[in-house]
Amino acid sequence: MVGPGVSTFYFTAGGAGMVAATRLLFGTLAAWFPAAIRWAVPAQGDVINDANGDIVGSWTETYLGVVNGNYAGNYLEGVGGRLTWLTASRTRNRIVRGTTFMVPLGVQAYGSDGVLTAQWSGDAATAANALVADTANELRVWTRPQPGEENGTSHVVTSAAAPSTPSWLTSRKT
Repeated sequence: MVGPGVSTFYFTAGGAGMVAATRLLFGTLAAWFPAAIRWAVPAQGDVINDANGDIVGSWTETYLGVVNGNYAGNYLEGVGGRLTWLTASRTRNRIVRGTTFMVPLGVQAYGSDGVLTAQWSGDAATAANALVADTANELRVWTRPQPGEENGTSHVVTSAAAPSTPSWLTSRKT
């Protein structure tokens, strides 16, 4: 699995500082990613209607440039870690959580047992929780509407975790 990827973050409309806070997340974790990895947090985006996902506006901030990974060693393609975005919400009888896949990680993130190290998990959870704090109730997990319904919702992210189990993409919704 080689090529560009996309991580989508949802914030409430008009949340100032979203670009800087998101860029800081990746910058804080750059030492865990190979130098070939680059993150560019866009300075503009869409505002969506929670209920149906329709685009209802846009936002703009200042572009702050690219963040580069800076690990010079080997890495495993298509395998890495994930950030889990936790909420206090339930919808459709499920706990609402979000996920951001963080791939590929340098080999220094893995223990001899193949599990992600406590250092990676700690650093990643700290960086993710800093994003939660820096965006003060602006970061959301969006629950898509069911087909033919307008029952989508967004939920405030209250904290984040970084599980030690490696993650990889096994399929993609089309």
